[in-house]
Amino acid sequence: MLVFYESNKELTRKPYFNSVAEGPLNVSRWTDYYYEDILAINFSADQNIAWQKVLHKKQFSQDDDGLFSSFFVLSTSDYLRIIFNDEIKNESTVSEYILLPTGEYLRKSILNTTSQNLYLRIKDAVQINANTLLVPSESNGKMNLVRISFEE
Repeated sequence: MLVFYESNKELTRKPYFNSVAEGPLNVSRWTDYYYEDILAINFSADQNIAWQKVLHKKQFSQDDDGLFSSFFVLSTSDYLRIIFNDEIKNESTVSEYILLPTGEYLRKSILNTTSQNLYLRIKDAVQINANTLLVPSESNGKMNLVRISFEE
């Protein structure tokens, strides 16, 4: 059995300036979302920990409910691909960890979104075969699907 745990936290704060619309029922607040390291723990058949790894990532966003944060696990017969946005912004890089059954891993960049107007919602992706996933991209109230395919 393989278990993933993602460190995430939410911080709500009040702006230092007075909001025009502020009142007892309408208090202006900012919410920061932090989605950070992934802990992967592999349990053996006898329920002991066979290995555990920390896969480092740092994602920060504000007032988006963490919609573009977190990760997706693409499963192949030989390994797992843990896919995530490096930064939560329009021009970013999508990266992956290739995780082998032994716990060894490799991190690499797989996609650059510069000048493509993509805000990828990686955690909402759908795997359509061993090498392909569909990822929704939401920008300016418009939804697009992005197909990401890997060559073997």
